[in-house]
Amino acid sequence: MKYTYIALVISAAIFAFIRAQKDQPIMDLCATVCFSVFAGRIYCYVKTKDSTNLIMALITLLVAIFATIRFFMGH
Repeated sequence: MKYTYIALVISAAIFAFIRAQKDQPIMDLCATVCFSVFAGRIYCYVKTKDSTNLIMALITLLVAIFATIRFFMGH
């Protein structure tokens, strides 16, 4: 769980900084949460080698990338 929280704090800080610089909307919340879940699932996969964790990590990474792109587009 430690890595999940670290990823959440770091990604929230990065998005908050960018949002403040460019006066953009709050689309970063989805990306922030997904990056956090991604970090947690990767950690679980490394520890257990369970492919379900890897699949969930990849899905949440794709959602995070999509949300990040929408964030930078201003939606």
